[in-house]
Amino acid sequence: DSFVWHGRTFYESTDTATYRTTNAVGCDSIVTLHLTINKSSHTIDIATACDSFVWHGRTFYESTDTATYHTTNAVGCDSIVTLHLTINNSSHTIDPVTACDSFVWHGRTFYESTDTATYRTTTSTGCDSIVTLNLTINHAETEIVEVTECDSFVWHGRTFYESTDTATYHTTTSTGCDSVVTLHLTIIHATNLSFTKDTCDMYTWRGRTYTVSGEYRDTLTDGNGCTQVDTLHLTINHSNTGDTSAIACDSFDWYEHIGITSSGDYTHTFTNASGCDSVVTLHLIVNPSYNQYESFTILEEQLPYTWRDTTFLTGTQSGTYIFNRQSVDGCDSLVTLDLYIIVPPPPEPEPQLDMMRLPNAITPSDNDGLNDFFSLPDGFLNQIGEFEIIIFNRWGETVFYSNDKHFRWYGDYQGKICVDQVFGYKMKFFNKDGIIYRRKGSILVL
Repeated sequence: DSFVWHGRTFYESTDTATYRTTNAVGCDSIVTLHLTINKSSHTIDIATACDSFVWHGRTFYESTDTATYHTTNAVGCDSIVTLHLTINNSSHTIDPVTACDSFVWHGRTFYESTDTATYRTTTSTGCDSIVTLNLTINHAETEIVEVTECDSFVWHGRTFYESTDTATYHTTTSTGCDSVVTLHLTIIHATNLSFTKDTCDMYTWRGRTYTVSGEYRDTLTDGNGCTQVDTLHLTINHSNTGDTSAIACDSFDWYEHIGITSSGDYTHTFTNASGCDSVVTLHLIVNPSYNQYESFTILEEQLPYTWRDTTFLTGTQSGTYIFNRQSVDGCDSLVTLDLYIIVPPPPEPEPQLDMMRLPNAITPSDNDGLNDFFSLPDGFLNQIGEFEIIIFNRWGETVFYSNDKHFRWYGDYQGKICVDQVFGYKMKFFNKDGIIYRRKGSILVL
């Protein structure tokens, strides 16, 4: 490709280039260059392959124009080969097909669905082409519809009144294939019943009560599940009713009702011209004759005392009293009264104040809740009016004073119980008649 000689660069061959210098003896020396320039080579290798290509030990799966290979040419210079490669791929396609019952594909007939059948050919670039059939076979449908219906049935716009097993309906399935539906139809006809009834006043038919003549219908479901309409031809004849009243004492007889003793309504039944019952009602009031016994007790101090229309005066004694009366209803009445009069006993005399006994010892220190204080006996308190008491010790000092007859002294002085000491007392009081009483004595505190 090039050569440098004494500072000059040559790119082509030559035999005229010279170089002057001085030889060893000092004379001119002329050197002529005979130069041959050999060129490096750069070639392009064009290739077309299917799927892959092996070139100088390398495998290519895609097209390229940049792959190179370095070598030495015949004159010993570099040689570069560039690969211009076109990779054409084999094709593998899927042919999706949906058909009814059967399908012909590349000379083969299929009756069932498949996704494994293949067909091999060559693409426009000369490579293999594999086509896989993805086939769905949908079959035409034949269906029988069983129907049982009452009286009539509407099916796809047609109305049937009788049973049949030949009616068909053509349609297309959801997969686009023919569908033939055959109807097996059973028509059941309901049996309607009719009833005639003559009766009195009212008639109950199938849970409903009727009081007026007429035609009545009842709709129900028979044993086959069909609607049955039954008709009742009803004639209502009416009973007659009447009323009468009576008032009696003690008892009353009326037709079959003998010896009636209670007030109330009683009936007697006849038969009228229509053959129906005729009912007469007796409104009866039975007023009793009184044979009455009573007893009660009163205090003597309640006399005079009025009982009903009788007044018992002061001095009336206990006993049995009989009264003949007529009730407000006009019936005889005999009333027997046992009367008890309580005469209270004379009052017991009050205890005499002279008999009043007072304790001479108390025991507040033993904490037993008994005999803990000094006081007046309860039985004498209601006889005492004004009252006064003074309790003093042996030195004459007053340790307790009260003008309340309900007083209580617990043997204490200045906040302490005076155990094992004797105290004197003086009391003065008046009775209810104003008589003055004086008492004195001593009391031991334990």
